Amino acid sequence: MQCRPAEPPSSVSSGNRKDQPASKPHHGAVFFRPDLGGGCAAWPACVFRACPVPSWVGHGQQGQGNPFALRTTSRQNDQPVTATHCGRLAHSNQQEDLMTHFVLKKTLAAVAVVLAAMPLAHAAPNAVFAGGAGVLSFSNCDASFCYDGSDPSTAGGLISALNAGQVNIRGVGGALVTQGALDPADILTRYAASAAAQVTGATLSDAGEVLSVQSAGGVELFAARNSTLTGGSAKVTNLRFDLTNKTIYANLDGLRSAVGTRPAASFTLVGQALWTFDRISGPTVLPPAALGAADSVAAMTAAGFTVTKRFDGVDPHVQYTANNTISGLKVTPEGFDFFKNSLGLTNAGISALTAVTDYGVVNATLNFRTPPLFTPSPVPEPTTMSLSLLGLIGFAAAARRRSQVQAA
Repeated sequence: MQCRPAEPPSSVSSGNRKDQPASKPHHGAVFFRPDLGGGCAAWPACVFRACPVPSWVGHGQQGQGNPFALRTTSRQNDQPVTATHCGRLAHSNQQEDLMTHFVLKKTLAAVAVVLAAMPLAHAAPNAVFAGGAGVLSFSNCDASFCYDGSDPSTAGGLISALNAGQVNIRGVGGALVTQGALDPADILTRYAASAAAQVTGATLSDAGEVLSVQSAGGVELFAARNSTLTGGSAKVTNLRFDLTNKTIYANLDGLRSAVGTRPAASFTLVGQALWTFDRISGPTVLPPAALGAADSVAAMTAAGFTVTKRFDGVDPHVQYTANNTISGLKVTPEGFDFFKNSLGLTNAGISALTAVTDYGVVNATLNFRTPPLFTPSPVPEPTTMSLSLLGLIGFAAAARRRSQVQAA
């Protein structure tokens, strides 16, 4: 049904001004009644449509462009109808449409924000560290043979230097030390020693490269005075393996025993470069493309990882395990001085330690997985989202209805 314009006003109420005939054209502030084909027969039967407000609206006391100043009359079926209400509601309907449009825009914007903030059911693959362990085995070989504990003169590697100084080893900070000897009562028959510790962390790059690995605990070397040393202790704890620069850092705490008039001395170095290493074997990169592949199990297996499906009581996930070997450990000058000073090595002890060209090998097991490592937040079902959206739209509709009632 087309809007039927109201009659042009015969006058405009201007408050303190005298009424003047309207001179501007009527642009159609529309109110109509469907059963009569247009026009207003009586106020209760009027049906209003939001059409443009006449240019002659709003020149009264209430300010320029204010439709509430409109007061004119028209006749339909010989019944006078005051257009004040009609003009006001025509303008009010415009305001309501604008308000509803504004509320709907705000509603949709709010829904977009909520959707953006929600956790995704399928997040982009990012590997995270999930625990591990490592074992440092002291070397017992030289260039031509390995010591078997039977002939001390054939001892090689770090074991030979420790045996020569009758240095004992024990674990600290949760590390477990294991030693092998033909005769447990004779330290010179020791042929093996190792320390196992927990790997507590790993740092990965955005490209999935394992940059560094951190362990907890360590070992303490200690000995009483003998021909190769004056006695003391040396603790090596909290190793950090820098895989990029092939350097092993540690916290070092030493205490040299007092001898005669020479007092005891302590040595503390935090995060000190202790060893460098020559080689690392095993996978050290978790390729994002492999983690996100359709068959990630096959892709990660091809990348060198052992893949295991696990359920830890929180959520099912796939674990990727890397078995790495770090070999060719060589002591740094600062590390050598730490052992020498803490144990109080004599010339004989210094010679024995200088002869060690390889301090041992580290075997590590590193576990990774895709997040989360915590109870995942529930992702709303599609029906839940639909209901939420309908509720917000319903709120906007209710606001529109309230504004209509208030205007009436």
